[in-house]
Amino acid sequence: MTKILSLDEMREVITSVDAEAGARYTALMEAIGNIMVADICKRFDLTTSKMGATADHHEIGGTAAPFYRKSMFQVSPPEFDDFDPDEEIEVDPRLEHNDKEDKPDGKNLHT
Repeated sequence: MTKILSLDEMREVITSVDAEAGARYTALMEAIGNIMVADICKRFDLTTSKMGATADHHEIGGTAAPFYRKSMFQVSPPEFDDFDPDEEIEVDPRLEHNDKEDKPDGKNLHT
């Protein structure tokens, strides 16, 4: 078998020999990631952190973004079930105060 590198691994190889080129690839990968983050948040009514997609997620394997539910009453999308199956999609900590005013039927008064 031969070496197969992820995009993040290819970026690391390039960065090791040319930091400027690595920085350009990092910016491109984060830009593409943020486009996908916006699409996912819109499709599934989720939020993300202020940083969005970033390449600073070495502990989880590369360019990534966190996703949050808007309310404790919001159901996590089943499309996320195969990724980190032991982790729940948490409620966005910036919005937790909204749950005090949400209805238990899941209808948010703020939307």
